[in-house]
Order: sequence, then structure tokens, then C-alpha cells
Amino acid sequence: MVRNDLGLPVDVHDKFEILECAQVLHSDGDPRVNIDRLRCCLTTGSATLEHRVMAASQLMMIADLDRDIELASFAFEHSHSPARESVPDILRHLVYETTFGDRERAQRAASEMAARLPLYGQSDSPRIVGLLYDIGYTYYRVGDEVLARHYLTQALDLALRNEMIAAQIQILRGLALLCWSVYKVDECRHWNRQLWRFESHDAFATAGCEPFVIGARLAIHDGRFPDATQFIQRGRSLPQSRLACPRILLLACELQLRFASGQESCSDPELSELMRFHAKAREFGEQDEIALVLVRALITRGENFEAERLLAEYLLQRREKFEIPPPLRQLAIQLHCRG
Repeated sequence: MVRNDLGLPVDVHDKFEILECAQVLHSDGDPRVNIDRLRCCLTTGSATLEHRVMAASQLMMIADLDRDIELASFAFEHSHSPARESVPDILRHLVYETTFGDRERAQRAASEMAARLPLYGQSDSPRIVGLLYDIGYTYYRVGDEVLARHYLTQALDLALRNEMIAAQIQILRGLALLCWSVYKVDECRHWNRQLWRFESHDAFATAGCEPFVIGARLAIHDGRFPDATQFIQRGRSLPQSRLACPRILLLACELQLRFASGQESCSDPELSELMRFHAKAREFGEQDEIALVLVRALITRGENFEAERLLAEYLLQRREKFEIPPPLRQLAIQLHCRG
């Protein structure tokens, strides 16, 4: 352990404990190994408020990867601050509302955090890069393209000027996801190329499975099916792919690849797994690809009525405010959906 190597006590709730857990979270490892330890940070009386908020933020990010609302709620409820206008408490609200909470509250938290950026330093300070990314990512998750792009590009510019490689990787991933979500494929391809320039860098692991998901989506779109297969296989080789969200996103890529290459097959277990995840996680966003695959799978089985019901329901309850992407819109027209 890092703490042993540094000659520090093992059971002390300090910044080194948070850094050690963050090293697993922001790598290609399985961050669930630290859940019990981070839970202890929230239930002990010896941890400071800042420590508890940082531990809660990590737990909520792990919960997001697994779409585990119970874990996220535990972290949120056990990191309450009496100083509701403090930066740590706004950060706590920002992370929770972004991933599991209410879209309007997430936007308010992002706005409040943006207003408090000067507390962290000058506008060109590297200290605010992470906060700019967090704000931009929140706007991405709620579907505000203009504000998401504004804060993510601002964060990228600052990260480039300060040669912050790990931050650049995270931000480029966010920009690629944003552009794919609004179906700006050429721009997504641009940011994805910039992201993959760091493939040989140790910090590339901080992006988790998503570079492989993005790579597979672009390869399928471009008809580069062998490349798509390789991206899916490489993504599945990462320990993080065992968590629900990356596992299902990679499965969706595989099924999209089958449909695109004329192998219109989706097994009963695969369909059931997709259905369970969609029912569990639909309200938390990032479900366009899942809904698309589910509808196509149902159509290939001749279950058009169920496909129409599922798509109409999804479009009515879709979390993001982005325009409906063309592939989903085309299916909605085909099925005469209203949403």
C-alpha cells in the first residue's frame, strides 16, 4: 500500500487515503474494491467535512459507473454539510444531481459552482481546471450543448496551457461524448483523434472504457467493422468493464456492429440484460444508444408494438435536452411514435 510505503498510519482518514482510492477510480481498475473503505470515511467521527465530501464524491462516481442509486444516496446523505452554501457542499450536490438527481437542480448546482470559481484562483489558474470540467460535464449530462461546450473547451484551453495531461484526457473524452450525443460525428472524430494521441501515456487509463466505446461507435458509423471489433474487445479486457454501465455500453456496441454488418441477431439473455439495465438506468441519462439497440432488436424479432411502446416512452422521459439523434428519430418515424 502507498501508506505503508510512506511510513504513514494505515487507518487515518487524510488526503493520502483519498488519493489512494482516487488512483484506483481514475485508472482502468475496478473501483468497487474501495467502496467499504470509502463508506467508513462517511460514518466515522474522525473525518473532516472536506474528507467526507471527497469520499462521497468518489462513491457517487463509482455508483455512476454501476448505476447504483442506493450507493449514491448513501454517499449523498452521509456527507451533509451545515454550511449549505459552502463550496464542498455545492460540489457534493453537483456530483449527485449530475449523475442521479434532478436535471434542474443539477443545472443550479453547476451555475452556483461557476459563480464560485474565483474562490479557487484566477481565471488562468490550473486549480480551476477540474471544476471547469465538472461544470461542463454536468451540462453534458443534462443535455445543454452550448454550456457544456463552453466549460469543456475553457477547461481544455487551461489544461493545455498548463500541460496537464490527465486533465486533457478527461476533457477530450467529455468533448467526444458531447459531440456524439448531438450527432456531430466529424467533430466527435476530431476530439477522439486528439484523445487517442495519449494512448501510450500512463494517464490514458483515467478515461476508463469510454475511449473504446467512442472508438467502436465511430468505427461502426464509418463501416470499419474489424476496427470496431477490436475496440470492443479491448474495452472488455479492462477490469472496469465488469461494472454495469461500461459493460452494457460495450454490449450495445457489439449489437450495433452485428446489425450494421448484416448479422441481425440478439440473444434472449442479451435482450433481457439490456431491458433490465434500461429500466433501471433510463432516468439517469446516457441511454440513447441503449434505446436504439433495444428498438432494433425488437423490430428484428417482429415485436414492433413493443418497440413502439418502448421508444415512445423513452422519448417522453428522456433526461437530456439534446435534439433526438437522427437514428432514433428515423426509427420513431418508422414506428409512428410520438415523443
